[in-house]
Amino acid sequence: MTVLVPETVAKEAIHGFRFEPQEVLSQHEQEQRSRDLFKAMVMGNTYRHKVTITFQTQDGLKQVVTTVWGLTNRWVLLKNGIQIPIKQIVRVTV
Repeated sequence: MTVLVPETVAKEAIHGFRFEPQEVLSQHEQEQRSRDLFKAMVMGNTYRHKVTITFQTQDGLKQVVTTVWGLTNRWVLLKNGIQIPIKQIVRVTV
């Protein structure tokens, strides 16, 4: 079994990544991701708590340690207008 280790990146580097349009998780996993993202947003706005977001890009698996400031139905909103498409998020570690 191959275990993929994500590359840790700075949130400022996210602007340069290319993302695919398809969903990376099953329906059940999407529901868990939604709960984790909401919890991350509440913790970020209330306590400035950072979380680890693991996401898929065209260049491979990446992760960033950051504060989640907001959510839309398609995007996770980070500081300085940086966004990650929700469909490409593999895991949120709160």
